[in-house]
Amino acid sequence: MAVLVYLGRGVSSTPTQLPDAVVDYFGTERAPGFIERVLALRTESPLTWPDSGDHDIGSATDEVISRLRMNHPELSDDALIALGWDWSWLMWK
Repeated sequence: MAVLVYLGRGVSSTPTQLPDAVVDYFGTERAPGFIERVLALRTESPLTWPDSGDHDIGSATDEVISRLRMNHPELSDDALIALGWDWSWLMWK
């Protein structure tokens, strides 16, 4: 849930960074750990186009989500989709 809250998934029309929303949602004691985790996941999402094959933005995003899913099976589909949404926005702009 921290990924969705931090990125504004379902609240914002574009990915954003909402650390205060994470504090509001999880509380001041738990929020810093969740924020750190989300930032680490965002850093892990490759900031370059996937190497394998020819991709459009949709298939490249799917590839990023697939890589994250392999590395982090604990993440929900919603969190993975939010991270893909964030990645595609960073690549598109």
